[in-house]
Amino acid sequence: MSEKLKNKAEEIQEELRDQTEKMSDEFENFKDSAEELLKTMAEAGLGLLNLARDRFDRTVSELADRPPFSKSEDGEEDIDLGARKTTIVTNFREEAEKVRDNIETKVSEVRDTLRERLDVPTRAEFDKLKKRVKKLEKALKEQKSK
Repeated sequence: MSEKLKNKAEEIQEELRDQTEKMSDEFENFKDSAEELLKTMAEAGLGLLNLARDRFDRTVSELADRPPFSKSEDGEEDIDLGARKTTIVTNFREEAEKVRDNIETKVSEVRDTLRERLDVPTRAEFDKLKKRVKKLEKALKEQKSK
């Protein structure tokens, strides 16, 4: 192999290493930024859950302040605590489910928006490029040894 070809092969190999390292650094920076964003989103979600819990506590307090009796059709007073507890728990579960769904939707939207705006490769694309670089490096080594 001529000296000129060897030098060119080495330049290409060095450029591939530099590009791989640069991509790796960019991916790590993106990952760190995304993690911070997801932490913020999780904190917001916890805030929403706290609001739901506060709402639940307030509802329970309001119900506790009411007399637990209701008038039946015959004018007798009935205790209806079991039905109230069931309603409270059901309402709380529904509210918590809505909050969870909302958080999942927002996190997915943010993830997709970040990926689109930053034009960052997915992990699969990145791994595919790493394999390709290794393959090219191997081919260059084989060329050098000839």
